[in-house]
Amino acid sequence: MIILLQHTDTLAFAASDGGWTPDRVSALEFETAHNALLFCASRGLTSVQVLYEFPDTGMNTTTRVSDGYLRRLRDTMANRPTDGSS
Repeated sequence: MIILLQHTDTLAFAASDGGWTPDRVSALEFETAHNALLFCASRGLTSVQVLYEFPDTGMNTTTRVSDGYLRRLRDTMANRPTDGSS
């Protein structure tokens, strides 16, 4: 399975520089959906959906991510201690 981020309005794919690319080959691939969401939150990306691609393309699916969720995740990340303490 390949996990990608896609802009919901333009259908462009997330690129490693934090921008968007229309080129699927240049799209940034993620190991997990969690990593994809952290990428969005850390870069302030909104209007995204997670695209799950499978060898059998009939199984491909997308999950839209609410902008509110990404804002809350970004806020949580900003308030997390960096020294490993809780």
